[in-house]
Amino acid sequence: MIVFAPLLEELICRGIILQKWAMKWGIKSGIVTSSLLFAIFHLRFDIVGLFIAGTILS
Repeated sequence: MIVFAPLLEELICRGIILQKWAMKWGIKSGIVTSSLLFAIFHLRFDIVGLFIAGTILS
């Protein structure tokens, strides 16, 4: 599972999204779009909760 998840992310972001978008809108747009989607996939919405928990526990 540890190896499978990053490989799947690469396949989706660079293998599918980047290539499809680059073919339709150009390589620069494909790079920006796939990078933006990759960042959104890894966005942490619980950062405030982690900050509060870290503050309390320290």
